[in-house]
Amino acid sequence: MNSIIFDGKDVYPSKIVCIGINYVGHIEELNNEVPKQPVIFIKPNSSISNNIYSSKYDVIHYEGEISFLISSNKLKGVGFGLDLTKREVQSNLRSKGLPWERAKSFDRSAVFSEFVTFGGNINDLKLELYINGSLVQKGGCD
Repeated sequence: MNSIIFDGKDVYPSKIVCIGINYVGHIEELNNEVPKQPVIFIKPNSSISNNIYSSKYDVIHYEGEISFLISSNKLKGVGFGLDLTKREVQSNLRSKGLPWERAKSFDRSAVFSEFVTFGGNINDLKLELYINGSLVQKGGCD
């Protein structure tokens, strides 16, 4: 099983529960509608990685995510995640009304930083994603 690091120790999540279509900038970029209910999907443990791998066969898009470690129904930790997507595959599947798994849940499609204990206010969390010194994403939990 793949692991994440939480306060310096290996933790082995069985799955990653994701909330989709929740970043307004990305919704506008893809010309999507804001959903009336949360879009929830799951990535398997094989999706977990701490390195970014590229594919010579698929165009990979990314979204930065504020990621939470939940255990025994309690918020234990927080970290940064990159949700990787095979965008062309996803668009094709969505146009046919099919599930997204092939586009979202492939091996190493969830790249994580180390997680740290969190006991603060979720609304205070923010993220900024820079690539080669340029800000490409900024968001929070508000």
